[in-house]
Amino acid sequence: MDKADLLRRAKNDLWTANLILAQELTDEFQLDVAAYHVQQTVEKLMKYEMNEAGIRFMHVHEADLLFEQMQAEGLSPPPWIMEYSETLNNYATKTRYGTNLVTAKQKLLLLKAEAAAYFEHLAGNSTTEENYPS
Repeated sequence: MDKADLLRRAKNDLWTANLILAQELTDEFQLDVAAYHVQQTVEKLMKYEMNEAGIRFMHVHEADLLFEQMQAEGLSPPPWIMEYSETLNNYATKTRYGTNLVTAKQKLLLLKAEAAAYFEHLAGNSTTEENYPS
């Protein structure tokens, strides 16, 4: 996957989470699906940032492992990722496989906002030719 594709896919995951969260939610499963897409946004942005720096990223879904790899390689990932890595890791697995995770909406909205800011930061610094409007 090339670097522009990672950024584009992250944008689509963020768009999907926004679309779900804009609805009047009556179903806990909808929150879990939105949570999965927020986690995917963060994961792809971390991998995009490493790819931009010429770093071969690990093919894992754990935010804490990607965070540690970024730091070991001299990058400075947003601190909130490590702070919420357990939640993000749960979003990556438990929401996908139906293990009765009920996502807390307030935390999800916070992480979605953080992911959106991370996207805007990286998209604004993108060296790709494609434009990523907000």
